[in-house]
Amino acid sequence: GGPAYDVLQAELPLGDDPAHAVEAAAELGVGLVGEHASANLKQRQHARQRQQQRQPERPDFQAHFFARDHSLAPKPTLFGASALGARGACYDPAAFGTTGAERSRCGSGAQQDWGRGAMDKHAKGGTIMTIEELLEREAIKEVRILYSHYFDAGETDKLAALFTEDAVCEFDDAHGGVWEGRETIRENYASYKAEHPYSFLHASTNPLIRILGPDTANARWYLIDLMVAEGVENPVGLLGSYDDAYRKVDGQWLIERTRIDFLWPERTFFGPRVPL
Repeated sequence: GGPAYDVLQAELPLGDDPAHAVEAAAELGVGLVGEHASANLKQRQHARQRQQQRQPERPDFQAHFFARDHSLAPKPTLFGASALGARGACYDPAAFGTTGAERSRCGSGAQQDWGRGAMDKHAKGGTIMTIEELLEREAIKEVRILYSHYFDAGETDKLAALFTEDAVCEFDDAHGGVWEGRETIRENYASYKAEHPYSFLHASTNPLIRILGPDTANARWYLIDLMVAEGVENPVGLLGSYDDAYRKVDGQWLIERTRIDFLWPERTFFGPRVPL
């Protein structure tokens, strides 16, 4: 025991055995002289205390993550009262509630405000979005991805099902003209069906998706049309961009209107439906 042991006990977990103090002192490169710890050991202890006082407390990242609100309810920091007016409180998780009765008070008006808030955010160049909006964007991506796979595989019935009943395809005269209605769209795509599946590939890249409201959206995609049938020397068929209008029907995003800006080898450019 004694002062030397007390100093080492503060420096290292020594337990109740004073003999550990001698071993710990040897590991630290210091010696014990009688009942007094060396000045070197005291200096180490004081230096460590000062260092601990200077260092900020490390955050508990795991606790911080699980303490966050990960619900799908839009957060007031994104579409708050300033953007939504009187209905902004509907997007406060505390006021939004967890039961159907509590949620019903927000009604369709809040949904309309959500759309206006999204457009206001886009107009201001904002990039922060809710988890709900991210999920909507992923659902829209899935529609365009399925379009390419169904078209290239010759699955024209499944392809037509991606369009609304009153959908319109707006192509130039050299590529089929205007097709109106789901059944007409199915018939015309069937006429392009290749003898073998995946004789061409429609690669859609660089998605630019804008959620315009609860049930409406716009997206532009770069199009690389590749001819991959056996014996083709130049696989690049055409380059362009899709411009799609989407509408949610019974909870599912569908293509309401689509057109192509053909950029190569011949050029027919309409421009974006929604300003970039």
